[in-house]
Amino acid sequence: FDRGWANKFQVKDSLNKNTKKCPKCNFQPTLKPPFINFKKRKKADLVMTIYTKSLYGMIVLARSLRTTGSQASIVYFVDSAIYDKIANKSKTLKLYQICGITLINYGESPQPYNCIVNYRFIFFCEFMKRHYRSYNKVIITDGYDTVFQSDPFLNDWNPEVIYLTIENNRNSVTRGWYDRLFPNEYLGDVLISPIINNGVIAGYSANLYRYLDFYTRSYQWKKWRDTLDQA
Repeated sequence: FDRGWANKFQVKDSLNKNTKKCPKCNFQPTLKPPFINFKKRKKADLVMTIYTKSLYGMIVLARSLRTTGSQASIVYFVDSAIYDKIANKSKTLKLYQICGITLINYGESPQPYNCIVNYRFIFFCEFMKRHYRSYNKVIITDGYDTVFQSDPFLNDWNPEVIYLTIENNRNSVTRGWYDRLFPNEYLGDVLISPIINNGVIAGYSANLYRYLDFYTRSYQWKKWRDTLDQA
């Protein structure tokens, strides 16, 4: 795919944005004790996600994060259709700006990696390869169904850990993935074990880049073009 976006992006575009005018959501954030001394923090935290075809959830994710008081950078990868919709509506564009959202137009969906749950990791890896030194903590999340109830970056994170979520092992969709991956294997032993889901991935920046680099190099791209996005 065209890596032009990666060469044009400037980290400064996502930093130090004034988000005081971002319209707050109607909820009271869950308060957590700050484990970080923000006065000494030299690098920004980052929330990163990707959208294709639909704008659903884009504003909710950002507004809820700003309501918690978080000043983390927000970077959205969007296809050219979404980018054009936003760019051609001044009020919409203004809302994105005051909520501190940085848009990266990645163009058309690349082929043959035509499933977003797969090719998003190529984008994220390319981004982190170039810019991981510029950020502190990073969260990669699904954009369509994410709402923040508190500032996630105030938690005490283990710098040696990559955080992921657990899938429901009785989920029929998950069973379908394993059936396609291992059609001749007995899955009982697998399905009683915790199954990692890639809906949320978090970690310190350098560690997260190493994870993404390993993931994209290990994935059998020519074999698996389905939604086999599990870690």
